[in-house]
Amino acid sequence: MKKKLVLGLAVMALTVINIGTVFAASNWKQDGAKWKYEIFNGYYLSQDNIQSSNYKLYEIFNGYYLSNQWKKIGNTWYHFDNNGYMQTGWIQDGGKWYYLRSDGAMHIGWWQEHEKWYYLGNDGVMQTGVVQENGTWYYLESDGVFSSILKGLGTAKVIDTPTLRLRKAPDVEAPTLAFIAEGCEYLALEETDNGFIKLQVSNDLVGYSMSEFLQIIK
Repeated sequence: MKKKLVLGLAVMALTVINIGTVFAASNWKQDGAKWKYEIFNGYYLSQDNIQSSNYKLYEIFNGYYLSNQWKKIGNTWYHFDNNGYMQTGWIQDGGKWYYLRSDGAMHIGWWQEHEKWYYLGNDGVMQTGVVQENGTWYYLESDGVFSSILKGLGTAKVIDTPTLRLRKAPDVEAPTLAFIAEGCEYLALEETDNGFIKLQVSNDLVGYSMSEFLQIIK
């Protein structure tokens, strides 16, 4: 009974510690060749103590670590495995691929590995298919490897119409594949003789729209 009372008092004491003070003392801890993230005097984040960014310190006593989760520390995202260790290299989460550098930081932008280039979006997700960056269009294979630069005509912007039909063929009678909205921009692949422009709308969606509603931006 005495031990339970002492533990209870310790838990109560921790619950009233200023949260800002706790996080000010936060730091990385090395365990062999791996790293964990400590937030207070040898205790590590558990997956149970994160609820809308409010941390319940008493739950740290459960001995759990931040496992199989993302954690934003400062302005950088990290991912921890099932054992609470910071991960590096390629990881798959929710069916999407991410690259974590040797310091654990999630990479954004171009990444070269074994003489191959990959592109990771602002959310860290490895991109495939058609990607635009700084006005240039790139094609990435299904495994994320850069394949080629797509020249085409430039970027086609939908103008003067709320919606524009994307057709299966360059003909007004051709079946409609989708509708594209005013202001949207796509890769213009080529222009036909009868006033249609072939557009790359997504990785696997290519069709034709009337050129009079498209502005080509070089």
